[in-house]
Amino acid sequence: MMKNVISAFLAICFSLAFCHAQTIDIEKGLWGVKFSQDGKAMGLTKVKKTIQYANNPQALRPIQQAFTYDILSYSSAFVFTVALSNTVANTLLQNDVNSSVLLVGGGALGAFLIFGQMAENKAVEAVKLYNKGLKVSHHYTFKPELRLQPSASGFGMSMTF
Repeated sequence: MMKNVISAFLAICFSLAFCHAQTIDIEKGLWGVKFSQDGKAMGLTKVKKTIQYANNPQALRPIQQAFTYDILSYSSAFVFTVALSNTVANTLLQNDVNSSVLLVGGGALGAFLIFGQMAENKAVEAVKLYNKGLKVSHHYTFKPELRLQPSASGFGMSMTF
């Protein structure tokens, strides 16, 4: 019985030593940042799921804000696209171009750029907090020590952590 308990305990300890969370890498490029983990590219949704799984509340709030800004950015891009297509269609049909539609399209373009940059900044902040949380929680190194010691009934094995 004791042999089974010790074997199970050692198996659990060694499996915990090999299971560890991976950091998320941030690569800054010309068109924004790219996230990757173990060489595999990650989208914003995958980054959010990874942070949620890690149960890191400091990193969870900024990634949720990044999602909000990302949705606002895509909504603004849609409004800009509609305004641009309306203007192009009126120009091709030789109709009068509505200047208010152009102003709305220009404002939507500005909002798209601003919200996109805000989403990117919040996502980078969340990933940095996530990576920082990993470094703090993995400061313990597993170094068990086995000793053969004399006991009252002969020899006994002692294990210290």
